[in-house]
Amino acid sequence: MPRILIIDDEITFRASIARGVARIAGVEVEQAGSLDEALAGIDRNAPDLIVSDIDLPDRSGIELLGELGKRGRSIPVVFVSAYLKAYRAQLPRHANIETLEKPVSIDELRRVISARLGAGSVDDPFTVADYVQLASLGRHSVLIEVVFPDARRGEVVMHDGELWSAEIGDRQGRDAFGLLAFARGCAIHCTRNASEPGARNLEGSGDALLLDAARLIDETTRDGELPAEASLPPHWRDSLAPEHASPGPTNGAATPEDDATRADAEAVETAAEAMFNRHWDRAIESLLRKDYQAALEAFRAAEALNPADPKVTANLARLKALGFGADQGETDG
Repeated sequence: MPRILIIDDEITFRASIARGVARIAGVEVEQAGSLDEALAGIDRNAPDLIVSDIDLPDRSGIELLGELGKRGRSIPVVFVSAYLKAYRAQLPRHANIETLEKPVSIDELRRVISARLGAGSVDDPFTVADYVQLASLGRHSVLIEVVFPDARRGEVVMHDGELWSAEIGDRQGRDAFGLLAFARGCAIHCTRNASEPGARNLEGSGDALLLDAARLIDETTRDGELPAEASLPPHWRDSLAPEHASPGPTNGAATPEDDATRADAEAVETAAEAMFNRHWDRAIESLLRKDYQAALEAFRAAEALNPADPKVTANLARLKALGFGADQGETDG
């Protein structure tokens, strides 16, 4: 399995990049905050590709090239920096070196990495689950259409921010939503829906229905009861895996029902954490693109999951100071 090393001293940016790169199928991602830390990791177990900032706290990232040469390592390096013009003359022209200028989108970075490694496909950045959460946050009425590779079509309807209905073929309601929410390898289109929403077959909050859908797919795909297209992204599957449940007390007092309740509670908590991280990553990437409205929506989605997170609160305050999100009656744009 290809291993990728991310070197950047800015913790928030590095973590977002690492999570985004980890969505490339079949790769492992490691992180380092300095060149010396990175070299120690390379000496232990050399990666297959390195993504590095240039302006590092201990030494310039360009020195990485000389250190790799000393070690007889020929590892592709992708430099990501906001100061490429200042450093470009120091960067040798070499097939193993590529440069990207900050801000760079996660999609572009994944494309470059996948091309370098011949790695697997990348999860679509927007799933039905993403559109549901964003529409719920903005109280939008939308129609989300999903077209599978075999030409099957499904749809999810949201009305005034509430999940209203889902269907694909003979499946309706929760059963259909369970298949569509995390559909992968499909074409997904989201449009505003000004028409009447039709008959309702879904009840409950968007987050609750998404967590139910995640559990349903995690359980039934193991038994082959749902098509392979309905597979969970890695961060969801990991969060719902049995090994994340605590073993409980060993004094014999716990009942099987207690263990099941505890496991369900922890699955909800870890899945919510995965959802929070995904919104946080999207918010940071939007800030780097200076797309402040998109950042606002993503931070608000993260805040809905964890209202007490100080990082989210601070960023919402900064956006408010810029004139975004001053009140709930704001207009888009």
